[in-house]
Amino acid sequence: MLTTNNTVKKLKTDRKADFKKTTAKDKHGDNDKANKSAYEDLTRRFVYYGIIFLIALTAFRMYFLWLDAYRHLHPAVFQAESGMYAEEIPFEGVLLWEENLIFASNSGTISFPSSIPRRVRKGELLCKINEKALNSPDAGYFLPALDGFEGSWNYSDLWPGTAPLPSPARASAIPNGSYIENKQPIGKLITQPQELRAIAWVDATPSLKQDIDRGRIRIKRNDNDWGVWAEIRTKNVISQKIKLYVTLPFFTPEMAEMRTFSWKINVGDRNGIYVPNSSVIFKDGVMGVYIVKGNEAIFKEVEAFLADEDNFFITSGVTPGDMLILDAGKAREGQVNVW
Repeated sequence: MLTTNNTVKKLKTDRKADFKKTTAKDKHGDNDKANKSAYEDLTRRFVYYGIIFLIALTAFRMYFLWLDAYRHLHPAVFQAESGMYAEEIPFEGVLLWEENLIFASNSGTISFPSSIPRRVRKGELLCKINEKALNSPDAGYFLPALDGFEGSWNYSDLWPGTAPLPSPARASAIPNGSYIENKQPIGKLITQPQELRAIAWVDATPSLKQDIDRGRIRIKRNDNDWGVWAEIRTKNVISQKIKLYVTLPFFTPEMAEMRTFSWKINVGDRNGIYVPNSSVIFKDGVMGVYIVKGNEAIFKEVEAFLADEDNFFITSGVTPGDMLILDAGKAREGQVNVW
């Protein structure tokens, strides 16, 4: 009886163990199926998005190929117009003139009819000191101001040597109402007529050397000035610099306030065509532009130089009225449609 019970218990135990093993196998199989399904789903997603990416990439590629072809067929163009180029060289230096100091004839409070430089006739009133008139001894420009260089500003001191030229300050005006001692200087008289002269260092460019060899240079005092010719008295060439001594064709009273100047020299006037930098290209070592003739773009060799930061100046190869492609870097010879 006892043996039979043990046998029954053992059978029950074996059945439970077999059931647990079977359950564990089923769970393991389910996990394998789930992992396999997740992997397949991930693979499908990867392939799907990969195909979408390739399609988009191809579409973008086709679009840019079309855009590139369209731009080649429809380039932006402009019409060449004639212009003039003149090289501008800084012209800074010192002015020279003959002057005489005017001294007070008595002590007292001074008053001037005008506090600015002016033209005076011989015998004209310069000032009053304690109501006593002081008249001009000669005709010329009277300046009621001093800069301290009166009597020591001479060609013989400024021309020799290679040192930079001095730069004195503007003359200081003598205020109305100032007390003046007898024999004290109260201004200066620049007798007229006389020639205004200048000394300056300039850069020795080829175009400027040509003008200097002709004995004159063209000076511009401001951007709106066409320039005037100044005669060269003498020159001193030192390496890439030239020291010039010139006679100026102008002299106004206001110029006597400063012994220095800052102007420009115009040299090498040339006729040609200004074009944007983007329209000029070097192709196989040759500088040129693309000219549109009819419905065809043609590469044309030109002679040009960089005029400023944004433009080339063409002196040969293009005529006014020619149609040029604006962006030469993206242009090529062949058929175009710009009309």
